[in-house]
Amino acid sequence: MSSHRFGFGSLSARRAREAELFYQELVGAGRPGRLVRGLEGEEPQPTGLDEETGIPGQIAAFLRSHASADIFDQAHGANLSHPLVMYGETHVGDGQKSYFFAELIRRASAVSGETRPRFHASERFDNTPSEQVALQNYLYGSGSRALTGKLANFREMLAAAAAVRRPRFAVLAANDPSAADDARHLGIFNAFMASRAEHNRLHADNRLDDRSHGHFLIGGAHGARLNVDGSPAMTTTQLFLAHYPRLMVVRLYVDMARLTRGNAFAAGEIDEVFEMSSSTPIHLLPIFRRHNNGQSFFATVRGRASVFSRLRTSTATSHPYDQVFDAILYLNQTERYTVVRGDTLWDIARRRLGEGRRWREIYRSNRRVVGSDPNRIFPGQVLVVPLPERRRWITLEGGPILIQSPSECGPVPRGRVR
Repeated sequence: MSSHRFGFGSLSARRAREAELFYQELVGAGRPGRLVRGLEGEEPQPTGLDEETGIPGQIAAFLRSHASADIFDQAHGANLSHPLVMYGETHVGDGQKSYFFAELIRRASAVSGETRPRFHASERFDNTPSEQVALQNYLYGSGSRALTGKLANFREMLAAAAAVRRPRFAVLAANDPSAADDARHLGIFNAFMASRAEHNRLHADNRLDDRSHGHFLIGGAHGARLNVDGSPAMTTTQLFLAHYPRLMVVRLYVDMARLTRGNAFAAGEIDEVFEMSSSTPIHLLPIFRRHNNGQSFFATVRGRASVFSRLRTSTATSHPYDQVFDAILYLNQTERYTVVRGDTLWDIARRRLGEGRRWREIYRSNRRVVGSDPNRIFPGQVLVVPLPERRRWITLEGGPILIQSPSECGPVPRGRVR
């Protein structure tokens, strides 16, 4: 391997020389803006899942065997098979989940021959009289239909629920303002039950019982089947099991940041797992981002053969991951783009993302496809491209999801397709 002054140290001597000659060609043609800079000192990135070793490699292999891209079909099927599906998540943008649940509502309302009512509940609604009134007004069309505060973040989901013909759907508010998790476990459960009782009082023709199908967006610690904080307190999910014995718990990971150097996550996002006898964290999001070119997926994690049976969610617990959660749902913010003749990463970023300088986002997501030289892309290559913020939604397996990511800026690769 040879080191070169333009940052091509990761290439073979022949490829590095070709890259330098290409640079000289660009500069000689009066196009200095096409210089690839900023690659010096970058940390090596894995070029494929097979290069993973140890537990990360086993997680990657498990996903190849068990993960499904039909996320709405999987999530909706779970909803029909279980009276309640708990989606445990970390609170990194309520709106980022709104479109996902809107699609679940649309699919639930389209099922023929199913008479049981369905519902959506969220910890992220305050169970206050004013928000109860606002929900009723919005869903059933009486009084003001303005959505403010936390309710505004779920506008798309509420609009989908409002479009369902009565008496097929309900929305429950189930928040609790307690600060301590142990108090919130019981508070959220009580708020849910109170909200259900209030709904049944107001809508006798659409009563919710313990056999009703629904999904509940809830904090990851509250959604866990077992308390992973070292406390004897029962989690919200454990309290629900007495009412909903057929209950599925899904750990929801909404990817709010692209992989940069190391692990760059949105504030508040928790993705750490640990081997049973280790306190060294393993970050899941980088592994999830590399699976199937960064596409969203759903995967059940239970079973003796599951690598998640040998992992735990925190060092405060000895409970295996697969006893805490039944499945994983990873939501990313990407779409596919097929390279055509004349494309460059700069041009693709300019057309698809609105800014050419965001080319590095595309390159980092597609290093396995593009290779070590971002100047060399070829017709027919399929790239994963981040979703442009201005579009705000993506169609994946028939349904829209609102997921955005912060922009990353960087120097400009401008080599044309050969």
